Amino acid sequence: MLIDDNKYDNYYHEKVIRNSHVADTVILMHSAAEALRFLSEKSPDELNCIDLIFVELNMNGMTGWEFLEQYHDRFKKQCNTRLMVLTGSDNPDDMKRTRYNPVLKGFIVKPLTRDIMTHIASETN
Repeated sequence: MLIDDNKYDNYYHEKVIRNSHVADTVILMHSAAEALRFLSEKSPDELNCIDLIFVELNMNGMTGWEFLEQYHDRFKKQCNTRLMVLTGSDNPDDMKRTRYNPVLKGFIVKPLTRDIMTHIASETN
């Protein structure tokens, strides 16, 4: 799943993931609130089918950080999905905050590349 309010970034990153041949399905969400609504409609089994969520930190409305808080409170106990920041921010404070967030498994500064995606996929095997 890609959560980003920038449609061009979503389009590009979806292509990278598909061209990396590491996912059967890519789910695009254009806001954190939309992603939370989508996830809340899923059963625990359906939630566990989502292997990885990339979230942008800087979005209009609900930020990525707010999404991560709500995700942790509402879904973390139900599923084993890995969450990673995929952001245009190279702010050291964001990187540091990521290290101390128990939900997050990584921090990537855009753009996502095929090599990065292949590396992430190899870590799950």
